[in-house]
Amino acid sequence: MPEMCVRCSFCFTYIYIYITMKYELYTLEELVGDILTNPEIKDTADAVFLSEVKRTEKAIIHNLLLQRSATQLRTGFTVHVHKLVEMTDRLFEVCAFTDPKVTAVLGLLASLKKVLPDLVDRAIPLPKAFRVVQGNLLKEEWEKLLPRLAEHGAGAELLEIAFLPLEEFTALKIKLSWFHYTWLRQYLDELAGIDFTRFEPYPSAEHLIHECLIRMDFNHSRVTSYCSRVIRDSADKHKDEELLVLNMSKKIISQLPVMTLESFYPKQQTVVSELCRWIDKEIEFRGVYDLNIFKAVGKKIPVNPYKFIYDMTLGQLTLFKKMLHDHKVFPNDSVDDLGLKISYNCGTVNKKEVTLKSVMAKMYTKDSKVISPVYELIAEMIDNLAPTLELLIQMKTDLQPFMG
Repeated sequence: MPEMCVRCSFCFTYIYIYITMKYELYTLEELVGDILTNPEIKDTADAVFLSEVKRTEKAIIHNLLLQRSATQLRTGFTVHVHKLVEMTDRLFEVCAFTDPKVTAVLGLLASLKKVLPDLVDRAIPLPKAFRVVQGNLLKEEWEKLLPRLAEHGAGAELLEIAFLPLEEFTALKIKLSWFHYTWLRQYLDELAGIDFTRFEPYPSAEHLIHECLIRMDFNHSRVTSYCSRVIRDSADKHKDEELLVLNMSKKIISQLPVMTLESFYPKQQTVVSELCRWIDKEIEFRGVYDLNIFKAVGKKIPVNPYKFIYDMTLGQLTLFKKMLHDHKVFPNDSVDDLGLKISYNCGTVNKKEVTLKSVMAKMYTKDSKVISPVYELIAEMIDNLAPTLELLIQMKTDLQPFMG
């Protein structure tokens, strides 16, 4: 037989590679189809099925390793992996995740990943059976973390939110990819590695768990809602510096180093962008409207920049205003109107922003420690007015003869 020229040899090699890069799952698909059509044979088909899985594994790996084109190699790998995932999910409809046939296909997928790990795409879907098996293992790791997280102040709600990624992984309600599995592995590692002794600039160690959720970009709506509530409560506790608290929160959040290249839910906004947007709206509102009035009556009333600041406690201030009201100094105001106007127009040295709720709570005080200073103040005011009033009366008496 004459020798082939270099060009013919190249063509022959190309044709050989093309022919050997063939689809190897026809027989397995037929077996799965038979099982789905006749579920009663699923317990008797193990031997044939497992034998075919072993043959298929060798054939796929053999064909993939023969490829010299990176494109063909990746294409062949991806097509077979996607089909195997579909096959596993179809089997999972009638077989338990512990069924030997399901386990065998998962083992085949694991073998392909082991032989060609660099070809595993982040977007490759995860088989449902894999999510159940690995989800149980991940939950065991979570159970080991729980005591430590609770010890450092994590409440029931925060722990429930922190568990959501694992719940989503095992619930099988939405499609997840290989990325989500690697994300969860990293997430649990991050939680386990938190140094709760170093929680500055946060007020407590619990906030390090919030930080972990943000850095891992678990962009679930409950994370955004929970974190925004924590920020709002912190701003409410520091009424004199509420805008500073909000701006500092935005600074800290926006400067956190993100630990993942992609959000847990890729089609949704990131946690950082959602929280920063919320903070901007909160700053805008608080800078324009009186938040206490809005919470009390639902009306958008501009912030009062000219409040009276009293050197009294809130109880003393409320008692003083209530006495003026009782003596018809404010003839058109109800008690509720009085409370609203006190909270909007008045403040104290120690508390420049007072809420309607706190004012109304002190409206009918019987505390002698509150009443006594107000009584002494009024008595002192009377003493100050008495000489002037006596002088005016005396002057009127002296001038009476000349006024006829």
